[in-house]
Amino acid sequence: MALFGSVRQWCFLTAYRLGDLSALAPVEYMRLVVAALIGFLIFVEIPTLIATLGMILVCLSAYIAVQSKS
Repeated sequence: MALFGSVRQWCFLTAYRLGDLSALAPVEYMRLVVAALIGFLIFVEIPTLIATLGMILVCLSAYIAVQSKS
């Protein structure tokens, strides 16, 4: 797990160095949404209303960031 975490961090730092920050930041926050979905599907954890609203906000902001780049 430490190896994969280190590789992931290195990839993100390289992407931040080479890419546009406003395009990469939503990808980092989507990690929270994916973690919540995996928790729901595997461990049957039901997110709270606030957590669900936060995930919707993250998805909308990522969508808007992608659309503004096109």
